[in-house]
Amino acid sequence: MAPRLLAAAHPNQDAYDLLVNADEAARRWAEVWTRAWPAHDAEAIVALYAREAKYLSHPFRTPDEGLDGVRSYLMRTLGEEDNIECRYGEPVANGNRAAVEWWASWTGEGEEITIAGT
Repeated sequence: MAPRLLAAAHPNQDAYDLLVNADEAARRWAEVWTRAWPAHDAEAIVALYAREAKYLSHPFRTPDEGLDGVRSYLMRTLGEEDNIECRYGEPVANGNRAAVEWWASWTGEGEEITIAGT
């Protein structure tokens, strides 16, 4: 399920940068995903994203757009994933950007799957 977000340009980027602490936001993102993914709690994950989010689960797939797109993707995939185990590294933040390494394994369609990402 490679959780990744393509940042959308905010109309008032300077004001937005003052309101968002990237390190805190990345830590919250990792904490929520750590708890919500294994629990299949799509709504907790959806609440992390902006209305205009573009959710990219794989580099060659078309992004799911907006909160409804994120929700739709999660509802499709969470229903196919069992025995989810996930871990997240320490966020790396600089200015208004942050990255978090993650590792996950689960059972999907009878197969054991393990992936990692940033």
